[in-house]
Amino acid sequence: MQWALTLSGFIFGLLLGFAGKTFLIRNRHSRQNDDALTQTKIEFSQYKQEVTDTLDEQHKQLSSLTEQLSDMNQKWNEASQILTPNSDKLLSTLVKNDSAVDTTS
Repeated sequence: MQWALTLSGFIFGLLLGFAGKTFLIRNRHSRQNDDALTQTKIEFSQYKQEVTDTLDEQHKQLSSLTEQLSDMNQKWNEASQILTPNSDKLLSTLVKNDSAVDTTS
């Protein structure tokens, strides 16, 4: 009878150890996944901010370029009217569009 109690205690210990090990491994993997997810969210947020800043800067540069090109076209038109007063061929004047598209949504 003594050996049956020892054997059942040993088997019970094996089962308890296996269950504990499985639980600890799942818990550790879950924490690692949560940490990786948090890190990925932070990196994505930083990347999104960089893209937004870049697009905003490009919009400002494009608006400035449009304004400069419009001024140059206007000066060309004035010069062409002086050089050829009877000509109706004028360069177009570009219109500055300040309605920026919201890219943060």
